[in-house]
Amino acid sequence: MFLIGIFGIVVLIYMVIRGLWSLIPWLILAVVITSAIGFVLDHWVVSLIIAFFSFAAFGYYLEKKETKEKVIEKDPNMLRSEQLLKEVDEIRKGDTSETSVDEISKPEKTEILVNHTSSEIKNDVITNVKPSVHDNDLFYDYIIFDIETTGLNKQNDDVIQLSALKIVNDKIVDKLNTFVKPKIVIPEKITYLTGIKNDDVYDAPNIDEVINKFSTFIEDLPLVGHNIINFDLPFLSEKGLIINGNSVIDTVPMSTFKLPNLKNHRLPTLKKYFGIDNLSHNALNDCETNWIVYKKLRDNELQQVEINQVIIDDRLSGIRFSITGQFIDTSRDEVIKSITEHGGKYTKAISGKTNYLIVGKQIDERSITKDHSKTELKAQEMINNGSSLEIINLAEYKQLIS
Repeated sequence: MFLIGIFGIVVLIYMVIRGLWSLIPWLILAVVITSAIGFVLDHWVVSLIIAFFSFAAFGYYLEKKETKEKVIEKDPNMLRSEQLLKEVDEIRKGDTSETSVDEISKPEKTEILVNHTSSEIKNDVITNVKPSVHDNDLFYDYIIFDIETTGLNKQNDDVIQLSALKIVNDKIVDKLNTFVKPKIVIPEKITYLTGIKNDDVYDAPNIDEVINKFSTFIEDLPLVGHNIINFDLPFLSEKGLIINGNSVIDTVPMSTFKLPNLKNHRLPTLKKYFGIDNLSHNALNDCETNWIVYKKLRDNELQQVEINQVIIDDRLSGIRFSITGQFIDTSRDEVIKSITEHGGKYTKAISGKTNYLIVGKQIDERSITKDHSKTELKAQEMINNGSSLEIINLAEYKQLIS
């Protein structure tokens, strides 16, 4: 009993010194309960053991509480940021649908996204940012921006394009669109994904100059973008961008909250859902698309919109096409649009009814071999078994419609 009293007094003195007055009643209660146990059991060794583990657990709690208080004192935005990141993480976990090659230019467009853990993202929390997950504030003056990069690693990869639209009263009043000279050679895969070649960035300004221009361009306006919390802002922060009090609206969690029944919340999916007839091959195109997406989500105009296909002619009428791979000078969206504009029909999967498989560069790591995708190998097998299906390249497709 004497030793239990000593334990209690030591802890009590510590709490008084630390100013933890609200916890003193709990300490007294712990001592009383421990003593009662010892009295009932008539075994003070057992009681002493219970007291030891009780005070050890109590000390661990105090240490964790003190650490948490120091974090809050250092960065009052941390708790809000952690909650935001948790919500974004939860959004990502449910988004595992199949992705076409066209959609692999940023983390939210590929399975690599799930490797962005919350612990990694926390290291990227940008101070002086006011994030808004579901966009409770209705902004009509804001910046829409997007970047293209040589890869997904913010330490080792470089920005190769930065595009931004300045919106005032929901109208575009200015734009910033520039290539950026990287420190490394642009990988072939990135060129096929973005259409950006090494020649395009040869005389481009360096990242420091572009960051300065962007910082001036955004002023104190809210920043709007798709997956910018998880990718664009941390990437630009690594390259030297400092945000000063700008609100941040990410349309990934925003669309997940407002359109929970969509199969995924990638920008190409939202573009198709809202019937947006725009290309998706580089940062500026994505800015223009996301501008419309943001306004739809903000104004709760959430109904699906179908694009009325414009038929230029019917020279491809009755002909079915599928596509595999990627094209360096055009996107799959553009090829699909061309097919439908000439009366043809596009299907994702090949079947006995497919007439042509248009084959591009195989840059998807899920391809069976270096040069042949699963779809191409299946098509070749069908041909060997007597199918009239033909495998053609993009140049041969253009000959069909010339």
